Amino acid sequence: MSNPNSPMQLSVYPTEQIESCSGNRLITHMKFSRVNADIQSQSVSPVGVLSSIDPASLPSNRLFVVNITEVLDVGHFWGFPADEASLEKQRLLTGEINKRTLSPVTVSLYPNLLCLAPYSESSEQCLYYRAKILHMRGNTVEVFFLDFGNTAVVSCSSLRELPSDLLSHPFQAQEFQVVEMCPSSQSIILGNRWSSRARNCFMILVKDQSVIVSLFSILYGVMRVEVFINVESKKTSVVDILVKEGYAVKTDENFDSQQIHETLMTLYKDMEKGTYVPISASSSWKEHEKEEKELIDSLLAHFSKSTPSGSKVCLKGPLSPYKINFHSLSRKIYCRTASVDKTSINSMALNENPHFKYLRMLVAASVSVNSTGTRILLRDTSLLPDIPGLPGLVMMLFTPVMELRTNEERTSYTGALLGLGFNSQTEEAILPENDIELAFDVKFDVEDITEINALRVAINRLLCNGPSSTLHLGSDKINQQQEDCRDRLTRLFMRSPPREAVPPLYYEKPGKWNQVDPSLKMSIAEPGGGNTRGVLFQLHPVILLN
Repeated sequence: MSNPNSPMQLSVYPTEQIESCSGNRLITHMKFSRVNADIQSQSVSPVGVLSSIDPASLPSNRLFVVNITEVLDVGHFWGFPADEASLEKQRLLTGEINKRTLSPVTVSLYPNLLCLAPYSESSEQCLYYRAKILHMRGNTVEVFFLDFGNTAVVSCSSLRELPSDLLSHPFQAQEFQVVEMCPSSQSIILGNRWSSRARNCFMILVKDQSVIVSLFSILYGVMRVEVFINVESKKTSVVDILVKEGYAVKTDENFDSQQIHETLMTLYKDMEKGTYVPISASSSWKEHEKEEKELIDSLLAHFSKSTPSGSKVCLKGPLSPYKINFHSLSRKIYCRTASVDKTSINSMALNENPHFKYLRMLVAASVSVNSTGTRILLRDTSLLPDIPGLPGLVMMLFTPVMELRTNEERTSYTGALLGLGFNSQTEEAILPENDIELAFDVKFDVEDITEINALRVAINRLLCNGPSSTLHLGSDKINQQQEDCRDRLTRLFMRSPPREAVPPLYYEKPGKWNQVDPSLKMSIAEPGGGNTRGVLFQLHPVILLN
């Protein structure tokens, strides 16, 4: 919506005029209210921290048992409460459904239609459960069981109508997501976000199991929880197991989830003290929301029917705080605005984790400059994986020359100057406009530089001993060297434990080469002698740290 050139306009009215049309109702508090505007249904509704939470529907205790029925991905699953009261509700509801005479569905089938469906047609006792149609597949449909959370494919003829009185019972199935966890570099590189090994590990731990969950927050209708299983009669966090296996890393929850968590904790504390009654609080909360909704609707109806007397303003945006802005790392175009072509999928790239402090990296196959030279346009772009320290690793690996920066105490590397180096006689940069001054946002150490040099050696050997060289070693040897390069590359990105995040420390003399005392440089000689003819990468000198 922010990309089209045609401006979007809103009618704006003076505050006094709006107040006079509110029927003497107090609307001052609505001046700063947030609302959801649904363009499809042409409706507007108020938004609040608890707008997605009904206090009456909260579990009585933050810790409760869940039967997991459907695993969608690592840390993402469907299930239903397995306490005795919930199970009894399910038994009574199932008995009520199956003692009735059920009628076949008479309306045309379509996705999201609520109905009754058998869980297993081949079963001797064919029991029906409340379900929702997900997909149409010829003479069969895929249904989602609303009280259990699993799916099945059944024939269209087996579906039955859902009596309206059975809709009054709340659906038991609930969607869950594990908190404070994200994929490790290993999972990202070996899979699509999560590797197959990570998925298999999670499935083995929780599939068709009863697990203990601790409610953290409820975000967009999804319960965000900590999950615990019994390992050798000891309660163990599933996140701890995935982290130990190298499939995941611990991380902070996003801002929205943390905000709702604080509100929920206050609610549960009040419930424990007996100072909060969920039913009465829920009814007052719903009443307040209903009053606000009625007021908004009446004002909208009034102004949509009356002769326009307000002014028109053009909307800017919409703008999202999650939108990613890009800038070049090259000094030549560092201050110019970088825009992704509007036809690209990355023209509206969003950062799902804005609380993460490290840099992301975008690469473009085509770069052009506008006529005034103030803006660069990127085409055929790829947003690289969300791996901490990835920009630094990529640039240190492929830069021709690198000079490391350290803090004043020389206890850690803070960044690097990357480019073609400097002229030893004039001490001027060879190609300053294309140099990159990079401040590290994760902690790199001597071991990282050593691994980068080892990979550069492996690439040099591959190129020198390849098919075009005079030392052609045969396809088997080349395949072996290629495999060695791949292994070293993935190990470099998949370091365990992950590199520690650090606040960037910007160098006081950006772009200046030859800032290191030569006595502190540990020169690295490539194995095999000093013959550098035909070698692509020279090795980076390591600066000694205190």
